[in-house]
Amino acid sequence: MLNREVRVLSPRLIVNMSNIVEMRNTLRKGSSGEDVRYLQQILSELGYSVAVDGNFGQQTHDAVCRFQKEANLGVDGVVGKMTWTALEGAVPTNFAIERAKIATAINFEKAANMLDVEVAAIRAVHQVEAGGRSGFLPDGRPMILFEGHSFWGQLKKKGMEPATFQAGNEDILFPEWNQKSYKGGTAEYHRLNRA
Repeated sequence: MLNREVRVLSPRLIVNMSNIVEMRNTLRKGSSGEDVRYLQQILSELGYSVAVDGNFGQQTHDAVCRFQKEANLGVDGVVGKMTWTALEGAVPTNFAIERAKIATAINFEKAANMLDVEVAAIRAVHQVEAGGRSGFLPDGRPMILFEGHSFWGQLKKKGMEPATFQAGNEDILFPEWNQKSYKGGTAEYHRLNRA
């Protein structure tokens, strides 16, 4: 039963995952947690001497002020939308993709709130659909699983007879769930594009 519920939730989560990644908290001296740790990792990657401990103390404040000054931003030591954008734009793309998309407890909570579901449901989707990995392909796109049986059902809802389209499309169009059609990785996008 959980597997079916997860499969219903996962497309909604994937569609909204980019919003979750972009939902950065405004940080200032005294803030703490995963967002601060991520900020400190970026600052460290950019060559600023900061402890990556998740606590926004004087050292992090000073590094943020130096970054803001060098980036021609208003210098206040507060990491809001403009500073986040400048920071994430300053790091190498591979660092930004890897670090920004790691599913953290905060992102699980944000996803659950956004979708109005329990955090446990988001954790289940993450574990089942992404195998506990980041949930993103190396090129930055979210991992997907194209569901051929759902495609079948959607065609039926539109008043179409799916069987008339099945010849030559057996791997993307079928009446009942089966695991053998999944290709994984970027191949799922090829399946989606064919549909």
